[in-house]
Amino acid sequence: ARRFFPSLHRAFSLLPALGERRAAGGFATAIRSRWFATDSQAAANSSLQAVFRRILQKKHKQHQELEVRLQNPTITIDERRDLGKQLADLSEAVQLEIQFKKKNKELAELEVLAQDSDEDMRAVAAQEMEACAEALKELDARAAELLTPHDPIDEGDALLEVRAGTGGKEAALFASDLFVMYSNFCRERGWDFEILSTSSNEDGYRDATASVAGEGAYGWLKFESGVHRVQRVPATETMGRVHTSTASVVVMPLPDQSVAEVHDRDIRVETFRAGGSGGQSVNKTDSAVRLTHGPTGIVVSCQNERSQQQNKNAAMKILLSRIFAMQQAQRDQALVESRRRLIGETPGARSDRIRTYNFPQDRVTDHRVKVSRSNLTGLLAGEGLDDIVVELRRQLLEEQMAALMAEAN
Repeated sequence: ARRFFPSLHRAFSLLPALGERRAAGGFATAIRSRWFATDSQAAANSSLQAVFRRILQKKHKQHQELEVRLQNPTITIDERRDLGKQLADLSEAVQLEIQFKKKNKELAELEVLAQDSDEDMRAVAAQEMEACAEALKELDARAAELLTPHDPIDEGDALLEVRAGTGGKEAALFASDLFVMYSNFCRERGWDFEILSTSSNEDGYRDATASVAGEGAYGWLKFESGVHRVQRVPATETMGRVHTSTASVVVMPLPDQSVAEVHDRDIRVETFRAGGSGGQSVNKTDSAVRLTHGPTGIVVSCQNERSQQQNKNAAMKILLSRIFAMQQAQRDQALVESRRRLIGETPGARSDRIRTYNFPQDRVTDHRVKVSRSNLTGLLAGEGLDDIVVELRRQLLEEQMAALMAEAN
């Protein structure tokens, strides 16, 4: 897959290297078998290649039309600059399309030579045809790399926030269960899971935030954003009735300060004494930190650590991630709509859910891809979550391919 479609390979390159585990093998095998195995699947692969080539032809035509417009002496300097940028953006696609035409012409000529009466000529033609076919495969790979959507943010780190929603004590307990599930899942994958901030009571977490550092962490965890619903009998329920509670999960990219376009002069730093039950020094010194970003009004407080500097570092990670998410949303309104679709209009409402954890039936169901899995205890221990995310990633890939086909048509 890497050789023929590196961009498709990217779609499953972050799958866990867990040997014979069903989740990892399922998606990788599905993609490979779908595009590269039997004759019928090879035909599907050929169809996708044809889509790429049609898109390249359309981009070449656009390039030619822009070149004609650029020759118009009446256009303004700004229009000329804009046309130049559009031409530059299309140049790689144009060069690919030209190379495709050249190689296809060579292949057609070689096919004629392959029918020659001279045996030596046919042998030479067959050898050249093989080399030409390899060159076309390389061009297909470059076309897939160029045309398949890919967000570089997916390769980076993530900020994970879990908040108790509707359901009182049971919601806090469920939020704690989810936070532990993500902790185990991330550590199993070799990612660094660092708890940045928690707010808890005797029942569990009201909210908890962690940073996740590892290759592809955001691209994998972003599918977890949304409202998670649990149906189970609480430990305090004497009548055996099933209660429904929720917790909301938000996953954001975790950039550095330069990427988030944040300046130190815009951040107000305040210190105060940490709250809580006390202990050695938790509330005897001004170790807690509150950061306020002036331009956006975003405020982040952190008091988990005993060291003021540790709390400041943790608060800065959260602040940068929230600012970056806001900046991204302002640049792309589609991100706002996407987040609203994931989280719902009222975060934590029972009706807005992406996944349901049904304990009486020992079943978890992801409502976006209509996938159900058993063994809830194992899932909340971090096992089998990749099964569900694999399906979500597969659906995203199919949507991207459908969009490409629509563009080609």
